[in-house]
Order: sequence, then structure tokens, then C-alpha cells
Amino acid sequence: MDLIQFHSFSSAWYWFALIAIWAVFCQLYLGMSYHQLRLARQGHPERQGVLLRALALYLERMRWSTVSNIGPFVAGLCAFVLSFWSVVAFFYNVEILQAFFFLFVPLGPSLILRWRLARRLAKEIPDFEAVFRQIRTIRYWTLLSSFLTILMSTFWGVRVILREYSVF
Repeated sequence: MDLIQFHSFSSAWYWFALIAIWAVFCQLYLGMSYHQLRLARQGHPERQGVLLRALALYLERMRWSTVSNIGPFVAGLCAFVLSFWSVVAFFYNVEILQAFFFLFVPLGPSLILRWRLARRLAKEIPDFEAVFRQIRTIRYWTLLSSFLTILMSTFWGVRVILREYSVF
């Protein structure tokens, strides 16, 4: 008998958190809402300059608080933690780690794309149309990643529920 039970995939809070994280993550790019960017592009050209200035301020604040280059030690440490996490979660069947894996690990590639875009834009901010195209490309990959993550975690969650919990 387990004193503490972690039934992640059968919890409505897990699914709410998964969908909420991806919903917010698919809407905000470099401190700006994609909806505002799209409105500025379609019908309100006076907002484009304001959004570019807001982007410049965001990039300036980001430059104050981040390191410009990630060293090999940090990259190796992240790779070790990620591989250790995945082995413990899936080889040893730890459900809570599996749930957190599906919750946070797929955010990584999109974060890397955003970080690379921010570094490119910090050097020189192009016109609004070029910035919008680059953010739209990252949004496409983020939406695809969110769809695949929710789909895979749903199938994995159903598998865990059918295997671990008695239905009758």
C-alpha cells in the first residue's frame, strides 16, 4: 500500500495544466501577444512602431539578465539531467516523472527557437514584416509541437490508466 499516490494522468488538474501551459506558450512571443502582432500587421499599421519599440525594450531587459553564451558544462549538465529523468520516468515506470516529462520537456525546442530569434533580433531589429514572419514561423512549430505533445500525452495517459488502474 502506497502512503502517497501520484496518479497524474487520471487527474483533471494535470490535463488542465498541460493545456493551459501550451495555450499561453502558443500566444506569447518575446513579451508580445501574437494577436496584437497580427492586428498590427492587418489593419493597424500605427501599432507596428509601438510593438517594435516594446520588442526592443524586451530584448534590452533580456540582455541584462541572461548569459550570452551557454558553456559546454551547462549543456552537458542539462543533457545528463534530461537523460536521467527520461530513464527513471519510463524505464522504472514512475508516473509522476512521466507526466512532468510530457509537461515540460517538449517546451525545450520552442524555447531554443525563441532564444535564437531573440539573439538575432538583439543585434539588429529589422522592419515589422520581417519580425512578424520570423515569429509566425516559430508559432507554426510551437503549435505543431503542442498538438503532438497533447496527442502523445493523451495516448500515453490512456495506456497508463488502462494498465495501472482497475476499471471494474
